[in-house]
Amino acid sequence: MGGRPGRSKGCFTCKKRRVKCDERKPCCLRCERSGFECDGYPATRFVHENSRFQMEKVEPEPESSSLAAREHERDPGQQGLITVGRTISLAPCRDDISLHHLRHSLFPAGAWPGFDATTNQTPLAYRCLQSLALAHFGRVQAAPAILEEGSVSYIKSLSTLNRNLADPACCTQDDTLLSVMILGLYEMLVLSSPTGWITHTLGLGAVMEMRGPYAFKDNLLHSVFETTRFLIILASLAVSKTTFLAREEWKTIPWSGDIAKNPGQALMDVIAVLPTIKEQLQTCPDSPELPAAVLDILTRLISWRKEWDLLPESQTVSISPSDAGDRGQDMFGSDLHYTSILAASYTCLYDAALIQAAEALFSIPLSDTPTPLSDMSEADFAHIRTLSREAAVEICRSIQYQLSSATPMMGQFMVLYPLRMAWKALGGSLTKEGKWLEDMLAKFGDTKQSWEVARLTIKWRG
Repeated sequence: MGGRPGRSKGCFTCKKRRVKCDERKPCCLRCERSGFECDGYPATRFVHENSRFQMEKVEPEPESSSLAAREHERDPGQQGLITVGRTISLAPCRDDISLHHLRHSLFPAGAWPGFDATTNQTPLAYRCLQSLALAHFGRVQAAPAILEEGSVSYIKSLSTLNRNLADPACCTQDDTLLSVMILGLYEMLVLSSPTGWITHTLGLGAVMEMRGPYAFKDNLLHSVFETTRFLIILASLAVSKTTFLAREEWKTIPWSGDIAKNPGQALMDVIAVLPTIKEQLQTCPDSPELPAAVLDILTRLISWRKEWDLLPESQTVSISPSDAGDRGQDMFGSDLHYTSILAASYTCLYDAALIQAAEALFSIPLSDTPTPLSDMSEADFAHIRTLSREAAVEICRSIQYQLSSATPMMGQFMVLYPLRMAWKALGGSLTKEGKWLEDMLAKFGDTKQSWEVARLTIKWRG
């Protein structure tokens, strides 16, 4: 008897990674050294060579041993594991399917640096990515066993990550940085705790700050920086704490190489100061520097919008809502359609930041000593109120476009912060506009393809 020729004997993990396996058993040495979990080997199947030359009648297998019968009889809890006969496990294929599903549902139009974890230089980040992919796939497909497997994998990955963060030799490695970023996205999608995404995102910021701005000038790390910059600002706003991203070196050095700063990143330069303003309003609202700082942000935001409106990609078209019964048509008129989901995101993030800056301006207590606000007339204050309301209406007119894009989940995520600020600017639950926004947000929860963090958008304090 002999082995079947032409078939690789390597472990499933090495096959999936397309690397040569050393075939050590029960776990291969290559997986062990790289930090990957070895998924084992296909069972060896031997073939009787003489049977190829014999014309004996082959008895058919009993019906109960057919694939359909075995599939019917298998444990329903093993939804993610399909077995053909007794020899080949398709669990690795399930991992590939879940990763493909994650890419297709969230990032079909562009690269996300988290997928760089599939290289063998970042073993922990790869396990984190598998946890995210399995949990998302199980949630969307209503497969509780796969969702549970993703959750268990998340807990194990988080435990390893915490050990790495406590190790000075590991805490600043690319593997650690990618792992924190990926698990932060897991928290936003699955929401294991109300503040989990904030903890992960601020932790990511701490790791980035330790590495310094020069580390993010080129290639993968610059992509990580641009991808997570807004999330770190958002988490800092949630806890009303200044972020290191407000410092000048973090606005210049990462772009000192060959990478140009796009309009969205230029907008982030301004928005990065908002957490500082929010912190000062809570800790020292009488600070003499606060009025000037708020007015400076408002001025810079308005200047950014003027430059943005001159660019071809900023242009919009007004279209009547497709839903004739949509109450938003009576309140806000036609919907706005953009040149791209990215252009819609830039515009709505500007609107949200303007509303937040205007809110800060009107929160500054009156002072007996002269401040820049002392020189403002009632007409000036009324103009800012008008700008704030116009920004809120623009957000409302943009929601349908963002949700109907080719990447509805990404559009949904990018509209959460603007939606919250529009809700506040339009009077919250006390107005029909605010209630319409609440209804829009409630629709996010009606589908499995939604972000769990959306449930906190209105409820979150501050």
